[in-house]
Amino acid sequence: MARSREEVLNIALARAINSYALEASPESIISAPKSRQLPDVLLDVNGLRTIIEGKVDDVPNARKSVEADVQDRLDTGAAIIAIGVIYPRALRELGIQELDEILPKAGLQYTVRTDSYGSGWMEGSADSIVEALHRAYSVAVEDDVVTASVHAISIGMNQLVQIIQQNAVAAENLAVFLGVYEAEKAQDGENADE
Repeated sequence: MARSREEVLNIALARAINSYALEASPESIISAPKSRQLPDVLLDVNGLRTIIEGKVDDVPNARKSVEADVQDRLDTGAAIIAIGVIYPRALRELGIQELDEILPKAGLQYTVRTDSYGSGWMEGSADSIVEALHRAYSVAVEDDVVTASVHAISIGMNQLVQIIQQNAVAAENLAVFLGVYEAEKAQDGENADE
């Protein structure tokens, strides 16, 4: 029997997570501030980008590799919440239909992390991972991770505004593109009629 690749396990995990009414996209390309990244599983949890990185336990240094991937996703801003999963090697031997049935109940090693929270390594089913994800979401929101992200975006927007203010042509082109320039002209025309 052919052995399943890690990507097949990631797809089965994404399908299991989807059964909890969370939208999971396996092996999706995302744009992050520092690089183009290919997470194993990408989730949107109430607006917070969440990534799951997985390895099979027969891969040398699987846990260290997953921990490094998880930390990299947080450090680069690719995710607010990152989950590391270690699949049991026995899952490689299952066919796709068997995986869909067995993986949601399988004992998976996992860790859930944010910039300010780390669960340590635990073992449980897909259900346990989803529960831990919801706990991490609560911590992330409480710890103002979202506020910090909004602040970072605000700083970037302020820098953009400063650049545009220093370049009259860029400011005019942006105003025309946004339709702001034409609205001001129309308002000036109304004021001239008075």
